[in-house]
Formats: sequence, structure tokens, C-alpha cells
Amino acid sequence: MKFLSYVIVLFLTLSIVTTGCSSKKEAENNQETQIAETEKENYLVEETETFEEDNEDDTGSIVVANRNAQWPKDIPSFFPKLKGKIVGVIEDTEDGYVKYSVMYGKITTNDMDEFTKEIEAKPGWTITTTHQTEVRWIVIATNDEKDAQLQVIATIGEGEEDSLSGGMDIKFKR
Repeated sequence: MKFLSYVIVLFLTLSIVTTGCSSKKEAENNQETQIAETEKENYLVEETETFEEDNEDDTGSIVVANRNAQWPKDIPSFFPKLKGKIVGVIEDTEDGYVKYSVMYGKITTNDMDEFTKEIEAKPGWTITTTHQTEVRWIVIATNDEKDAQLQVIATIGEGEEDSLSGGMDIKFKR
């Protein structure tokens, strides 16, 4: 029994030592490989996929567009558009509401300033939250007249001085 205890302790010690000995460079290479594989998988996904959900509480559908993504045509014109490169769109319908998640890359801080001003200028919109730090920008607004809301979260990427990436969540009653 004592021998078995020593074997288990030795095994655990060796496991911890070998796990801790991997180099930082090796970890970075693994991370870069995973990112490259994910990007390759995303590219290989069909341009648009539709998933139907059937839950007891609600039903809805989700549409994902990730190649040649653009501003969805059925988003009402009273929603302000954020400048930047659209890299993906997810549409979800549920309980009479349409929800979009529009993912962006290459947003500038100037784009975010202009977007905030555009929300303030559009009739019916009220900005409920704004938050800006050195690396993150958040804007949340509602339009009670149209039963609509939006939320934008953008963060500065590593090594990018004035380039943000993030997403805009849009929700409105159909």
C-alpha cells in the first residue's frame, strides 16, 4: 500500500513538472496555430447557415453569415450604422423580436465618436450607458417609441493603437 502511494505521488509530481516545463514560445506557437485553424474553419463554413431551434418555451431561428458579411437589409433605417468592417452577422428571431449581432473589425475611435453623436441626433433614441477606457468602448441605447435597443462593445486589439474590434447587438419588434 505504501509503495502504491509513492507511485501515485511520483506520477503526480512528474505530471506537474512536465506540464510546467513547456516554454512560453511553445505556448505562443500553439495559440497561433489554434487561431489559424479557427480562421480556416470560419472561412470554410458556408456563407449562410440556418439553425432552427425548437424549445418548449419559445421557438426561433438563427442565421449566421460570416463570409462577405454586410449590414442586414431588414434592419430598420432608424438604427444608426457603425462604420467599420463587418466580419460577421448572426440573426435570431424569438417571441416577435428580431435580434442581430453584427461583428466588426477595424473600427476607429473616431468612428465610435461619430456613432455616439449619430445616436444622440436620431429621434427617439436615448443613450442609457456609455463607458470608455483606454482599451474598451461601450454604448447602450434604447428607442422606446420603436421598442428597440442596441449595444456596442468595442475593444482595442493587441498591438493596434487606433483600431477597435467588437460587436453591435440590435433588437427590435417585428
